[in-house]
Amino acid sequence: MEIYTHLFFTFSCFSLLSCIFLYFLFIDFRSLFLFLKCLYYLKKIIFCCR
Repeated sequence: MEIYTHLFFTFSCFSLLSCIFLYFLFIDFRSLFLFLKCLYYLKKIIFCCR
C-alpha cells in the first residue's frame, strides 16, 4: 500500500511541475528562463553545502 502512495505523490508532484512549466512556456517565456536559472543556482548551492 505504501508504494502506491509514494507513486501517487511522485506523479502528482510531476504533473504539478509540468503544469507550471507549460504555463511559463506559453504565457511568460522570460520568467521561465529566470525560473530555470534560479533552480540551477539552487541546485549548485545544495550540492555545495553537502
